[in-house]
Amino acid sequence: MATRSAIAVKKANGTVQGVYCHWDGYPAHNGKILGDHYDYNKALQLITLGNLSSLAPQIGEQHDFDARYNGGEVKEDWCMFYHRDRGETRQDPKTFNTVGEFVDHYESSGAEYFYFIDTDGQWWVSHYSSRNDFQPVELAVERNEKEMA
Repeated sequence: MATRSAIAVKKANGTVQGVYCHWDGYPAHNGKILGDHYDYNKALQLITLGNLSSLAPQIGEQHDFDARYNGGEVKEDWCMFYHRDRGETRQDPKTFNTVGEFVDHYESSGAEYFYFIDTDGQWWVSHYSSRNDFQPVELAVERNEKEMA
């Protein structure tokens, strides 16, 4: 079962640009990857490629979306994008006026976790049960890892 999430970049003009991510959205996975591997500029690059099936430490290059099922080479450390790697259309990032609009949109898409990086390079996360009560990703990762132990 997927743990859906949404990932965004808060721009200097206050707008928020975000994408959907289907797999492993919980803080001990996606939160840890974002906090450990994505600074502001890399997050901008990630978002421009649109919605993701799965997040990984490296953005990577175009590769076979279905490699796991057809005997191809699986790139475990590369992100899997619906448009770049599967050729699906209408997978572009969405732009919102506020973080609240970002949460509203992706919550209606089934996202459970909402991540965004601010212009200072700090990652924040919220769970759908607490909606706009964002906390630093590193705290959520630590708590989630303890829960999973």
